[in-house]
Amino acid sequence: MLFVFALLSVNLVAQESQDVPQTFWDFSSKMLEVSSINANFSLTIENRQENVANTQQGEILIKGNKYLLKIMGMEVYFDGSTKWQYIGEANEVTISTSGGELGSPLDDPAGIFRDYESRFKVRFISETTVKNRTLVEMDFYPKALDSPYVSVKLRFDKVSLEPVFIRYHGKDGTSYIVNISKFKTNVPAPDGTFTFDISTRKGIEVIDLR
Repeated sequence: MLFVFALLSVNLVAQESQDVPQTFWDFSSKMLEVSSINANFSLTIENRQENVANTQQGEILIKGNKYLLKIMGMEVYFDGSTKWQYIGEANEVTISTSGGELGSPLDDPAGIFRDYESRFKVRFISETTVKNRTLVEMDFYPKALDSPYVSVKLRFDKVSLEPVFIRYHGKDGTSYIVNISKFKTNVPAPDGTFTFDISTRKGIEVIDLR
């Protein structure tokens, strides 16, 4: 997902993506305009071939190309160039620099919520009403032949223009399903939030891969 906010040419995508409703472009514009995002979500990793499914609860704070992700007992800090992956139970942090190789949505969590147009061709599927909410469903097909995904499905609220469901279908048969329970924009997000201070963790083991 390391787009990360090299954000898109809407006119070019419009030429490639037919019958896309205005609501989608409204959604896309909103995702581009917000200064920060805070979301609570569940992530299900599913492999039907192996009959395996695992669901974890997570929270993410995004600002520009920076993020703080908390999931699966980990805290992942990214300040735009350096990533710290901290495991509290082991008191261990792994430090690396930004790569670009994508294996799952967690490789660039910020891309879960934005930049669909620059990486995918867009297709409108339907509008449905669920619990008094009108949801717009879109499918996306990767432009890059080496993408790890076959397709991505997105559902967002037509009124609030907030994402509620995203499903990445991987070429290896693994699906990553994101259900968003809370979504806030333009929340306070000081730059220091996205760096990890090793000095605050006594006895921490540091694995530096830079």
